[in-house]
Amino acid sequence: MNWAWSVHRFYTICYDERYEDDVAIVKRWLDATLELGQQKYGIARPTRRGRYLHTTVFLPPVATQGTRRGEVINYCCYEDDGSGYHAEIHYLTPSAWGRLALGPLWIPVEDLHPSLVVHEMSNLMHYSLEPDSRLASWIREGLAEYDGFFYSTAYNRTTAIDSLIRYVHQHDREKILCCRTLGRSVITTTSVYDGGAVIMLFLAERFGEGIHAELFTAPLEDLLEQRGTTVEETFAELQVWLEQRVQALNNP
Repeated sequence: MNWAWSVHRFYTICYDERYEDDVAIVKRWLDATLELGQQKYGIARPTRRGRYLHTTVFLPPVATQGTRRGEVINYCCYEDDGSGYHAEIHYLTPSAWGRLALGPLWIPVEDLHPSLVVHEMSNLMHYSLEPDSRLASWIREGLAEYDGFFYSTAYNRTTAIDSLIRYVHQHDREKILCCRTLGRSVITTTSVYDGGAVIMLFLAERFGEGIHAELFTAPLEDLLEQRGTTVEETFAELQVWLEQRVQALNNP
């Protein structure tokens, strides 16, 4: 198709001119994520392996494979003319979504869209701190999912988070695992997005949100040891915390 272009310092938005108003929606949450990267993670500009990373966001007006409502394709990264790296985000332009709530948490579209933008852009921002993809996928995606909830809309920070806690407790509780793996104690989860986000929420409430940025500097088990606890003790606290949070939600 013939794309119209909206070019900015760290990203470019490609859109159908019939949906020009969607550019402001997308730009708002891309900018919010860039600010989040600076304030929470200390990222002055997006990079990949120490080189500049520019993102192009494509907003197709018609759903394609991988870009139906609620779906996003994220490509990262390929070299851009030898001077830096390039990433792409593809998802159906917001005006073509309709207004139905989507996904297992039934998040309204007007809130789901910001959370998706923040999530995907957070993933790309994290490359500035994780040049060699050292982090486990559940940490990487759990952080992005957490950021998508807590740094988008008020609904996502409150109602959607409560729904996430209930969902993980009901469906994914047994997918959060501990402790002996490859000769060392670790916390992990096969519920990469939802379970990962809940673990990130617990870590933020237990130790402060600063531990999220520290995950890019040292293994979680080392960070816990620095705080005078162990993986096993923290996992036990996580289990108790999850039960107490669900009880509080069910008995307000």
